[in-house]
Amino acid sequence: MANRTFNTHQMPIITIKYIAKWHLKSAPHYWFTSCQKCYNTKSGKFINQILKGSTIGYIINGKFVSINNIKKDLELIEKQNCPF
Repeated sequence: MANRTFNTHQMPIITIKYIAKWHLKSAPHYWFTSCQKCYNTKSGKFINQILKGSTIGYIINGKFVSINNIKKDLELIEKQNCPF
Protein backbone atom coordinates (compact mmCIF):
# COMPACT_ATOMS: atom_id res chain seq x y z
CA MET A 1 0.00 0.00 0.00
CA ALA A 2 1.23 3.42 -0.92
CA ASN A 3 1.20 6.28 1.54
CA ARG A 4 -1.36 8.86 0.58
CA THR A 5 -1.04 12.51 1.46
CA PHE A 6 -4.14 14.61 1.79
CA ASN A 7 -4.50 18.31 1.24
CA THR A 8 -4.63 19.85 4.71
CA HIS A 9 -5.38 23.41 3.62
CA GLN A 10 -8.28 25.00 5.41
CA MET A 11 -11.12 26.79 3.72
CA PRO A 12 -10.96 30.60 3.87
CA ILE A 13 -13.11 32.22 6.54
CA ILE A 14 -15.28 35.24 5.77
CA THR A 15 -16.58 37.36 8.65
CA ILE A 16 -19.38 39.90 8.24
CA LYS A 17 -20.09 42.47 10.93
CA TYR A 18 -23.56 44.00 11.33
CA ILE A 19 -24.22 46.95 13.62
CA ALA A 20 -27.58 46.87 15.39
CA LYS A 21 -29.17 50.31 15.68
CA TRP A 22 -32.79 49.72 16.66
CA HIS A 23 -34.93 47.23 18.55
CA LEU A 24 -38.66 46.81 18.95
CA LYS A 25 -40.26 48.22 22.10
CA SER A 26 -42.78 45.37 22.16
CA ALA A 27 -40.14 42.67 21.49
CA PRO A 28 -36.66 43.94 22.49
CA HIS A 29 -34.94 40.73 21.36
CA TYR A 30 -35.61 41.65 17.71
CA TRP A 31 -32.83 43.95 16.52
CA PHE A 32 -32.60 45.85 13.23
CA THR A 33 -29.33 46.77 11.56
CA SER A 34 -28.48 49.89 9.61
CA CYS A 35 -28.83 47.84 6.38
CA GLN A 36 -32.44 46.89 7.34
CA LYS A 37 -31.82 43.29 8.38
CA CYS A 38 -33.82 41.85 11.28
CA TYR A 39 -32.00 39.65 13.82
CA ASN A 40 -33.60 37.59 16.60
CA THR A 41 -31.16 37.54 19.54
CA LYS A 42 -33.01 34.69 21.28
CA SER A 43 -32.66 32.24 18.37
CA GLY A 44 -29.51 33.79 16.91
CA LYS A 45 -31.00 33.91 13.41
CA PHE A 46 -31.78 36.56 10.83
CA ILE A 47 -35.48 36.98 10.05
CA ASN A 48 -36.41 37.15 6.39
CA GLN A 49 -38.51 40.01 5.08
CA ILE A 50 -41.68 38.60 3.50
CA LEU A 51 -44.49 39.78 1.26
CA LYS A 52 -48.02 38.94 2.41
CA GLY A 53 -50.57 40.07 -0.14
CA SER A 54 -49.18 43.46 -1.09
CA THR A 55 -47.73 44.24 2.34
CA ILE A 56 -44.05 43.89 3.24
CA GLY A 57 -43.18 42.85 6.77
CA TYR A 58 -41.65 40.31 9.15
CA ILE A 59 -42.89 37.46 11.33
CA ILE A 60 -42.42 38.80 14.87
CA ASN A 61 -43.29 36.44 17.75
CA GLY A 62 -45.21 34.21 15.34
CA LYS A 63 -47.38 37.00 13.89
CA PHE A 64 -47.01 39.00 10.70
CA VAL A 65 -46.14 42.66 11.37
CA SER A 66 -46.01 45.16 8.51
CA ILE A 67 -43.08 47.52 7.96
CA ASN A 68 -45.31 50.51 8.78
CA ASN A 69 -46.19 49.06 12.20
CA ILE A 70 -42.57 48.10 12.82
CA LYS A 71 -41.39 51.65 12.10
CA LYS A 72 -43.81 52.97 14.75
CA ASP A 73 -42.47 50.46 17.31
CA LEU A 74 -38.72 50.97 16.70
CA GLU A 75 -36.53 52.40 19.43
CA LEU A 76 -32.89 53.42 19.15
CA ILE A 77 -30.56 51.12 21.12
CA GLU A 78 -28.77 53.06 23.86
CA LYS A 79 -25.00 52.98 23.90
CA GLN A 80 -23.53 50.86 26.68
CA ASN A 81 -20.74 52.40 28.73
CA CYS A 82 -17.93 49.90 29.02
CA PRO A 83 -15.38 50.60 31.81
CA PHE A 84 -12.62 48.72 29.99
